[in-house]
Amino acid sequence: MRAWKRAGATLLVALLIVPADAAADGRDRSDWQRVQALKSGARVAVHLQDGETIKGTFVSADGDGVSVKDGKIVRVISRSDVREVRKGRRSPLRKVAGFILGAVIGMVAGAFLGSALDTCDACEDPGLLGFVYGFFVGAIAGAILGVVIASKGEGAVIYRLDPRAAR
Repeated sequence: MRAWKRAGATLLVALLIVPADAAADGRDRSDWQRVQALKSGARVAVHLQDGETIKGTFVSADGDGVSVKDGKIVRVISRSDVREVRKGRRSPLRKVAGFILGAVIGMVAGAFLGSALDTCDACEDPGLLGFVYGFFVGAIAGAILGVVIASKGEGAVIYRLDPRAAR
């Protein structure tokens, strides 16, 4: 195997396993005004200091706390009890984007890795068969993985208690 193929394959694998938080934007997640700016009716998940999670519809928020409608009951939660506030669920567009992005990354990575790992010495064009198989297998695997990752858990963080402020 050529050295550049091996180096490229290693780089692609490394890029695929970079944590999602490494690409997070620089917005301050400990700003309570982000919670106060939410529109009434938005789906939220409020994670409390004691580990409980309250999922429901956002009603309102002020400097002292947040109100969430959980079924037919409106729960008023003190700001000091809140550890984190997240969007209640992922948007369908995020899942579509995960599918497309996963498929594209899978195609490129699969094609490159397939051609790099193809060991057919008797073939007229070594690496071509691996490229084709890797392209399709990578696209399928990447699309599935992209949807799974995009669908996982709750939505984006709206507010997260600054650990230094909790001391």
